[in-house]
Amino acid sequence: MNLMHRKLLLLLFLLSLFSRFCYAQNNSVTEIKPVSYNNRYYTVDAESAKALYKKELLNNYSFLNGREYKLYDITLKTSPLFGSTFYLGSVFVDGEVFKDVMLGYDIYKDKLVYITPSQVFKNCNFIELSSATIDSFFIEREIVSKLNGTIKNKQFHFIKENFPKNSNMQDGYYEVAEIGEMKLYIQHYAVQINNQGAEAMQADLYKYNHFLNKTLCINETFYKINKKKKFLKLFPGKRKEVKKIIRIFELRFNLLDKEQMVQILQFINSI
Repeated sequence: MNLMHRKLLLLLFLLSLFSRFCYAQNNSVTEIKPVSYNNRYYTVDAESAKALYKKELLNNYSFLNGREYKLYDITLKTSPLFGSTFYLGSVFVDGEVFKDVMLGYDIYKDKLVYITPSQVFKNCNFIELSSATIDSFFIEREIVSKLNGTIKNKQFHFIKENFPKNSNMQDGYYEVAEIGEMKLYIQHYAVQINNQGAEAMQADLYKYNHFLNKTLCINETFYKINKKKKFLKLFPGKRKEVKKIIRIFELRFNLLDKEQMVQILQFINSI
């Protein structure tokens, strides 16, 4: 190949490189590099990745609607929180369920609290969820039997209830059970009592005792049944039988939980 031919081939090669460069500049071609996730490689551009992340974040945390919650009066012996700590649970919002979320139920203020996961959010935050958006929630916790000290897991289902103004009932979260034409409402609440010594006084810490507030609705009338006498008055023709079934549990009436009250009411319906 003579010198003239070599020069011609070199010129053609340079022209080809220049045309490729111009095409890339005019069409703003951006190289897309593969990214790894769970030992697999995916090719996706940055904007698509951001859009996907925002979509998944909205889907997983759309129940987040509220304001910052600040912990208060938390000690080793007492707390205003249900069970005195946070538990894994589920939240129902507009018919949709969000599972395996860390929840705390402040039974002194009747507020549901959520802890944001540190792997998703920059910091671990406490959010007081708006009761206007919550339909109900589940919390599972260990329960120690007051009768024999045995420990078992129990799931609590709290439903947001809004009552008629003339019912003398307070709106909020309740355990609810329907037994025939009767409806049982159990409210968990805490009472703030005297502080716990000189150090607690300086730190402005208080002690909380936890209680159950029981109400039975019959024919759209609400009856407080925290005392056995008030409960027995509702069934004057069955007092003897009702007393007998209550004694089976070997607990004071005010300590009976929802499941035990349901058994008693089912028995009343059967006689």
